[in-house]
Amino acid sequence: MVSVETDVLDSLDDVGYSGSITEEGALAAAVEGGPASPEFTKLVSWLATQLQKYCGLEEAIHETCSDDDAENFGMEVSTFLREFGCPYTELISGEMSNRLGSQEKRYKLLNYLATELQAAKMTATKPRKPEVKVNQFDGWSEGSYYLKDILVTLGLSKPPPNVTENQLFNKLESKIREVISQLPPDHLSKPILKSGLSPKQWTDLIKINDALIKEFVLRKHMLLKRLDVTDRIKVSFESMCTVQLVQSFKWSDRIKVSFELMCSYLNGQIELR
Repeated sequence: MVSVETDVLDSLDDVGYSGSITEEGALAAAVEGGPASPEFTKLVSWLATQLQKYCGLEEAIHETCSDDDAENFGMEVSTFLREFGCPYTELISGEMSNRLGSQEKRYKLLNYLATELQAAKMTATKPRKPEVKVNQFDGWSEGSYYLKDILVTLGLSKPPPNVTENQLFNKLESKIREVISQLPPDHLSKPILKSGLSPKQWTDLIKINDALIKEFVLRKHMLLKRLDVTDRIKVSFESMCTVQLVQSFKWSDRIKVSFELMCSYLNGQIELR
């Protein structure tokens, strides 16, 4: 465990974390406390906030102020990791109390977040390919940047400056037909669309594509939320009781005497689903 602690401390130093948890023994004490430790949740929250900034994530993890916030913290961690695509299923599924129930899992969480933040920072510092705002060839749109890549892939030389777009596309079509003719029979499936599209049809097609992308993103977020809610409910009824709606039943004096019976009934209903 000492080597893991050292790795986490090194990674925290690399990403610029300067909190009190970097002092000798402080990380071990925070990890031992887990979600019940404000120092542990503060560190996890800081790492998640940094990843939000670099990766454009929507979900967030908030630090806790008391033991009562520990379960909400665990839910936020699971939701955040699920959105981020964490490969460690033990941190995002199963009994809520077990996801961060051991020091090994807590170190795994910290190590994962810290190393992912390192990667995100390194990616952000790499020089990006400049946007092509100036036409590379006379009278062309910025799409000429991508056309140049096509030319290189097909082994064609750079066209003269006075070539028109129609001339170039005719050349590309001829070269592509030549490449296709050298392929084995049935290597390519038959095209679904056998006629060209008009400019208006291309415009409509782009609009349809944009609408489908937006719909896909919306459905993806809805599915993630549904999975998260389902996971919270199916973990156990004890976890379910922390949800405000169910928790409110315990405030009634009349229900307290029958609370165990209600738990048994609702657990049976959950199993039927």
